[in-house]
Amino acid sequence: FEWAIALPRSEVFRKCWMKQYRELKEFKSREGHCNVTQSYTGSPTLGKWIKTQRYLYKLMKEGRPSSMTKERVKALENIGFEWSRAARA
Repeated sequence: FEWAIALPRSEVFRKCWMKQYRELKEFKSREGHCNVTQSYTGSPTLGKWIKTQRYLYKLMKEGRPSSMTKERVKALENIGFEWSRAARA
């Protein structure tokens, strides 16, 4: 028997966010952009995560409750993330 120490929920979410962020950085280094589609077969969750980040950013900009932080915005923008899909056109 081994005791397991549960991480606080916020730490679990932070680790999940960082995992997806690292995956996006890897995608960018391979593809040269951060425009992952929701149907991207290389990682089914990455495109959905991108959509969620855009939605959370929109909520934050509207002053509504959101888990998006200024630090996350900066990290995403530092790798060339575009907040609007229209910006890709």
